[in-house]
Amino acid sequence: MKPEEKLKKIIEEAEKYKPDPSTKEKIDFSLEQLKRSNELFINLLLSKEKKVDYDENEFKSKIERIIQENDKRLTNYLELKRNNNVKIEIVDRRELLRGVLKEFEKNLELMIYFQYSPEAVNEKQKRLSKIYKTSIFSALKNMAKIIGAGMVTLAMYKYFAYNTLGKYDTLESNLNIKNEGVISIIAPNVIEKAEKIGINLEDFMTRVAIHEEIHHRQLTNYPQIVEKRNELSKNLLALGYVIIYDGFGGLNKEEAKYLYQKVSNEITSLMTCLEGHASFFEKKILKEVIKDYDGLIKKIEKYRKKRRTKRIKPLKVKMDQYIEGEKFVKAVYGEFGTKSSRLIFENLPTIEEIKNPNKYIEKLKPLI
Repeated sequence: MKPEEKLKKIIEEAEKYKPDPSTKEKIDFSLEQLKRSNELFINLLLSKEKKVDYDENEFKSKIERIIQENDKRLTNYLELKRNNNVKIEIVDRRELLRGVLKEFEKNLELMIYFQYSPEAVNEKQKRLSKIYKTSIFSALKNMAKIIGAGMVTLAMYKYFAYNTLGKYDTLESNLNIKNEGVISIIAPNVIEKAEKIGINLEDFMTRVAIHEEIHHRQLTNYPQIVEKRNELSKNLLALGYVIIYDGFGGLNKEEAKYLYQKVSNEITSLMTCLEGHASFFEKKILKEVIKDYDGLIKKIEKYRKKRRTKRIKPLKVKMDQYIEGEKFVKAVYGEFGTKSSRLIFENLPTIEEIKNPNKYIEKLKPLI
């Protein structure tokens, strides 16, 4: 059986798994503890947060007005229509983190399966017996790795909490074009970032609103992208567990690492495509509506360049998605114009094609 087939089978088993009553009690207790620990985690991350004053209703009205005023521009450039069922929410950092941590629930059946299924329990026992046989030096080395990974995760969440300006979420219960999801704008971060960069707040709000509106149109016009993203996220989470429990579900560690890299590359190419597309078209629209467009972009790029050197590797990778993706979309747009959005999202590029857009363009030409 191929590694991909083994992984598919593991996920199918996870989705079918039904715990017995006594195990279900343990699961319910663990989930309650998880919710409490999430709140403690949020309090820890935001312990030094400074209060930012703003009027939520006024902020929301401005974001709605910006999107409405640019509706025709967005439609003309993107050739992606908007269905007005989308919700717009103005949130603070605490609400942002609660939403992100709640996203773990999307793959709850996987987490439960890998923690409580008979196969998982057996694998844990095998691992414990191996740990007892290892030297103190090896145990300390493994502990140091775990602590290191925890510190990186903490740093990433903290960066996310203080630097995310907006995000678009689909409503997972019904993945189709009628389901418009939620555009969330993190007001404290938008206000503070505009001040740090030294640009007009309303101009910066325009940039953020248009960027997230583009994401909304991407994912509601092409719901298969949402399905693909969710599938890849589920695969990545499952593979993380398989690597921990070497040999789980017939997948050995080497097979799991191979698949993990493959899935990671697919996620990177998908997100690079989405972010690059949003960044490129956002700038085309801003050029028409912001008086000092050149000054705005110059200040944002200067700030990004300064910050980029201070980022830890996973965050640098995220930043590169905007830069590499924008270059790619610019090349495709130069060849195909407003057809670019449809062509890109119906024929998602690989990492290699993003790095070499001419190769991708040649592949698309027979489809025109």
